[in-house]
Amino acid sequence: MKNTAPLASLKSAAIFEEEIERMRSKYDSGGRLFDLRQDGVCLAAMSMHSRELARLLCRAVNRGEYRFRIAEERLAQIGGKLRPLYRMCLTDMIVASAVARVLVALVQGSLSPSCYSYQRGRSSWQAIADFASYLREHRRGRPNPRERGLYVIQRDIAAYGESIPVTDDSPLWPMLDEILIDRANVPREHHFLGLLRELIRPVILLRDGRQTRLEVGVPTGSPIQPVINNLYLSPVDHGLATIEGGFYARYGDDFVFAHPLAEVALEAEALINEKIAFLRLKLKASKRQNMYFTAPGRPSLAWPGARPTSRVEHLGCWIDFRGTIGLKRDKVRRLLRDLRRRVRATHRLVDGPGEVPTGVACAVIEKMLDPKDLLAHPLSSLLRHVTNDRKQLAQLDYRVALMVAETFTGRRGPKAFRRISYRKLRRRHGLPSLVHLRNLGRRANRPGVK
Repeated sequence: MKNTAPLASLKSAAIFEEEIERMRSKYDSGGRLFDLRQDGVCLAAMSMHSRELARLLCRAVNRGEYRFRIAEERLAQIGGKLRPLYRMCLTDMIVASAVARVLVALVQGSLSPSCYSYQRGRSSWQAIADFASYLREHRRGRPNPRERGLYVIQRDIAAYGESIPVTDDSPLWPMLDEILIDRANVPREHHFLGLLRELIRPVILLRDGRQTRLEVGVPTGSPIQPVINNLYLSPVDHGLATIEGGFYARYGDDFVFAHPLAEVALEAEALINEKIAFLRLKLKASKRQNMYFTAPGRPSLAWPGARPTSRVEHLGCWIDFRGTIGLKRDKVRRLLRDLRRRVRATHRLVDGPGEVPTGVACAVIEKMLDPKDLLAHPLSSLLRHVTNDRKQLAQLDYRVALMVAETFTGRRGPKAFRRISYRKLRRRHGLPSLVHLRNLGRRANRPGVK
């Protein structure tokens, strides 16, 4: 059955008006509504006349008259690395976001269920939880511990988004043609396809003043990049996800495959190398891992080259052979650092008796550890829904409580609890317990529990 409904949404000005409103909300919080301009008109003025602007953009797009302007190359620090960004004008950003929304809807059904990135309702912590479930099922099916063991292959693509080829001979275009033309029945001459090609392979103004058309890399920062990143590794996704008895998950450019048989794992490794070569990508050598995963970390006789391990690290977590999940050490340090900064800021800002700022700090921590709150920490979902190492959670509970006690008593170490006891922080000031919250979540997910 052909799915043309997403494409039909471009015929309505509503999708463009929604993107204008989304852009206004995004930049309003940063106070940039009057700083971002196009042809002397600021974003604030555009948002005030969003309906009229949306109608004009809709008319130009559907008549096939809209053309993207030349994007300007900029360098920005992203994830500790200096990466090129391509700045588009405001109207181009609006149209690009609308085109990306339509493409996401058209591509959605073609993605593998093993792809967990850049999709509503899916996340990295779901990939980790599913891997842990696979481990527990593997153990249950093998009562004899000597028969247990998994061969785990981990790979990461080097500079993934920046290395996808976009020239005319790129494997990307046949993938898009199969989905859009063959499955969704989009006519080859449709203006949407022209806009999409211009968006993926724009003309850019380099920092040295030269103009060129992009040949490698989907533009970083473009709304089209996440969906293309999901789609382009589909040959790898479908090849590994369909191997019987195995587990496969990918988040972005980071993926893991596991299987109990060495010969199957070796075939999977060969398949990965074949598909990556076909896609003209390169694997990151520093993250290339072939492991034999068992509870005691014993070596494999069937694949001596597989490194023996009793723990696998993936997507910021570690997972042991029992399916226990914990945060990696660097993530724990990040969490404690961010909580400490917020507690100290509260101590400086909140006036009143000692009881008052302590209670406010505990309330702030509660919000930071609640995934549904606007102040939620990026790791809150992992802590609440995935991490099940009660020992690690108990240690975090203690260190957070000690942090609060030290900040509001001026004492260092456990002596701080002599003035504000651990029990008082919990019962009177409402300091949340990660162990308690995790236990509540587990009980709530049991059948029959409401």
